[in-house]
Amino acid sequence: MECPARIRAIFAELGIATDLVEARRLPLCAEAAALEVAEIGEDGREYRMTPSAAAAWRRMRDAARADGVTLQIASAFRSVERQAEIVRDKLARGMSLATILSASAPPGYSEHHTGQAIDVTTSGVAAFEPEFASTAAYRWLAGNAARFGFVLSFPPGNRYGYQYEPWHWYYTAGQGGRTMRAYLWISGLVFGAVTLLHILRLAYGWQVQLSGWTVPLELSWAGVIVAGALCAWAFALTRRVSAP
Repeated sequence: MECPARIRAIFAELGIATDLVEARRLPLCAEAAALEVAEIGEDGREYRMTPSAAAAWRRMRDAARADGVTLQIASAFRSVERQAEIVRDKLARGMSLATILSASAPPGYSEHHTGQAIDVTTSGVAAFEPEFASTAAYRWLAGNAARFGFVLSFPPGNRYGYQYEPWHWYYTAGQGGRTMRAYLWISGLVFGAVTLLHILRLAYGWQVQLSGWTVPLELSWAGVIVAGALCAWAFALTRRVSAP
């Protein structure tokens, strides 16, 4: 079970048993290091997300708007301390801890800490209510959010034991993007090395044999062209994947 000392101290204050994390297999969520304003609400409130998630949100919101659907952020980045405040406020209103933690993540384990989770609302419906699932906004998200890298975190019967939250969406493309950039970067280096070897072979007339067969020197010209093109392609794609 991953539960740092800082989180254990907050758990002790709030009366949350650390066994809860292990029993529900909740993943620890680190607070985002870099954030930007993804949207400003009508009340002037700033909603912050990581740069890549914010860019993806704006693209998704604009695409929905083009289809006549309104998407608005009801909540975005939330610090560990803010999550603790939410639990404290609910306890002060007389709610049981079990009821609170069926709807709110314990501090340290909320996807909102990452800056990549958003709670979405739309006009004509209260935020954070199950009725959101019957709106045109939800239907649009269900059919299109994946194109922009967002997934529904807590569907009915989710493995973490949370209530169904049709409004809560998590941006996952950023994680896959880092893996893809690393793969493309390594591929570019490999193809670059192959290109260089072919150039050196042409320059110095190196002989290469495969199972007794001497590879014609002329084939290295094709090797330079093909490997060089693949190297350029890999690095070009790396830049595209890196773009917000």
